[in-house]
Amino acid sequence: MEILTATYLLPIEGDPIPQGAIVIDEDHILDLGVQSDILPRYCSAKVTDYPQAVIMPGLVNAHAHLDRSTAPSIQPDTSYISWLAEWIRVREDISAVMRRESILNGLYESLHHGTTCIGDMGNHTGALEPLLQSKMRLKIFPEFVGSTRENAPSQFESTLKILDDISNKNSNRLSAGVAPYSSYMLSKEMLSILARHAAYHQIPLKIHMAESFTEMEFFYEAKGEITETLFPSMGWEDAEIPLYRNTPLQYIHKIGLMKNAPILVGCLHLSNQDLELIKKTSSKIVHCPRNNEFFHLGTPPLKKWLEAGIPIGLGTEGRDVSSSLSLWDEMRSVVKTHAHNGRSPTPQEILSIATWGGARTLGLDREIGSLARGKKADLIAVSLPEGTDTPQIFSSLIQETTQEDIKTVVVDGQTLL
Repeated sequence: MEILTATYLLPIEGDPIPQGAIVIDEDHILDLGVQSDILPRYCSAKVTDYPQAVIMPGLVNAHAHLDRSTAPSIQPDTSYISWLAEWIRVREDISAVMRRESILNGLYESLHHGTTCIGDMGNHTGALEPLLQSKMRLKIFPEFVGSTRENAPSQFESTLKILDDISNKNSNRLSAGVAPYSSYMLSKEMLSILARHAAYHQIPLKIHMAESFTEMEFFYEAKGEITETLFPSMGWEDAEIPLYRNTPLQYIHKIGLMKNAPILVGCLHLSNQDLELIKKTSSKIVHCPRNNEFFHLGTPPLKKWLEAGIPIGLGTEGRDVSSSLSLWDEMRSVVKTHAHNGRSPTPQEILSIATWGGARTLGLDREIGSLARGKKADLIAVSLPEGTDTPQIFSSLIQETTQEDIKTVVVDGQTLL
């Protein structure tokens, strides 16, 4: 048993606790409150103090591509679809050794920025070992990209092998899902198969959704950059494209994916009907602000989503786009990109999205994302600037925190940093 104390305790689902203390018993939180109440009740426990610091839940990166952590940086002003076409072209040429190195680097960087849980989507074939050996909390989503009749069986078999390997690890820190990359890069049949497989095995499904205007153009007009640039790179230049006359979200709903309450990455271009459908199906959204900013994809109505009660998480996408795997940088991007529209989430809401919100999107909020009795002991201690008082805590953390301010990282009761 161990007690951690700090200037403030930040439960997230409650008000900040000045002079707070949290009691860790093996892998879970036994108790928490003000030091004057906690310390006398557990007088035999070891106490570690973090002066001028906050103890808070570990950050939850709800969407990352760790296999791209060592990929070359993308040139500015590259369109999203042009980048995607190039990534598809080179993706299969990246060796398993390079993917393992990339994943290792991504895990290391994420941990040192205070992230304790990652929803990782990517090509894990031959590169799963770093994830299986990690002591971070991980939800792993093998990625389906550009599936044709010819390569669909091998992709599906590879995914089943990865899911089996994760299950056989028998770790409470590891779980899995499936991830068709997007609604326009797989056949309707393959999307339906993945949805049914996820539903049968009760595992989550994650998909990029309504990220660009180009995507809307494709589903309404069957033309644009997706057909002109992306499909030729995938060998689909002769494919007959029907006119769907639907939003991307309505398209996946018609083929049954929304029954899975999927994790939707992006959602920058939603109709009011789409938003109602997300609410009705208890689906979740992951917001990746620096990715959206880099590719000029737009700014979503975060405040409207929050008011609708939709679970929202924060993600980094790949390091080749975002330049770091720091969720603090993502939070600062939320502040910057929403400042002009008068509908910016509050600093408290933003920090909640980066912790409890991410846990909700990954289906882990009963275990992590906030500090509460009985929850897993996934937490971090973060330095606060001198003189920070209670009303300033959230904004100060978002604006000031860097890697050097992360004093400790605890996952499942184990100190990892």
